[in-house]
Amino acid sequence: MLAAALASCDPPRHPQRSGAREGGPPPGWSVEIVLLGGEEGRRLDALQAAAIKEVLGWLHTQRQHQATNPTPDDG
Repeated sequence: MLAAALASCDPPRHPQRSGAREGGPPPGWSVEIVLLGGEEGRRLDALQAAAIKEVLGWLHTQRQHQATNPTPDDG
């Protein structure tokens, strides 16, 4: 009987999805998802692709630099 009473006090458990947080974003934050189509969407896709390409190029350069100039922490 006591176990049944205690079980009713437990909050319901829901499976947590990967990356999901309980309670939503931190206070003061909000998220708005806007899907763009047409010409504006194509321009945004091109801009994002260029930004991703730039970041990947930078990462590649950093990786090459680490390989040729190891630090004492790299072993």
